Amino acid sequence: MSDQSGLGLLTRVYPSGLVDRVVAAGGRSEPHRWLLPARLVVYFVLGLALFSPAPYLDDMRPMSSP
Repeated sequence: MSDQSGLGLLTRVYPSGLVDRVVAAGGRSEPHRWLLPARLVVYFVLGLALFSPAPYLDDMRPMSSP
């Protein structure tokens, strides 16, 4: 089931190259190294939308499982 949910599913539907292009098009490139890269923030926000009404920290668990 973990293959069909979480970060694995998000990266299949929204490949990292696409996410990077969208982040760049939005003018949010990363001149500095942040705690969370912009790409991960995008996946996190997508996870929030998919896994709500779970609390935010609960959303990170399915995304971080292999």
